[in-house]
Parts: sequence; structure tokens; C-alpha cells
Amino acid sequence: MADLFGEIQKNAATCGKKSTLQKILARLDEQDRNDLIKALDDISIPALAIRAALAKRNIALSMSAIYRYRKGEGDFELER
Repeated sequence: MADLFGEIQKNAATCGKKSTLQKILARLDEQDRNDLIKALDDISIPALAIRAALAKRNIALSMSAIYRYRKGEGDFELER
């Protein structure tokens, strides 16, 4: 059996780090940050539309990150 402590220790190194979404929001100016949060919170806006708009600005955000945010999965403490 694998070294459980070693596995836990390896996982601990990545816990508590900021999510990709949090990193993106930190880079945006206030208006863009508010617009992105507004779009993420509006479930009538498809995740693909959000990803496409960000891609035009050379910002990569996965569809799964958007879905996780919308489902409330993960630790998303976003500054609003």
C-alpha cells in the first residue's frame, strides 16, 4: 500500500491556494471584475459565452470552473 502520510503531505501543499477564478478576478480592474461576477451569477448566460468573452482577452477559464462556481462547489470567497 502507498505511503498515506506522503500522499496527505503532497495534497496539503496545494490546499488553501487560490482558485483559477480567484486569480483571474484579482487581475481584472474593478469594472471588469464586477461584470464577470455578474455574468457568473446570471445563469441565463451560458458558460460558453463567458469563456468566449474571456478568451478574446487572452484569459483562460475552464467551463468546469464556471460550473463549479455556479453549483457552489469549492471555496469561492469572491470580493464583490
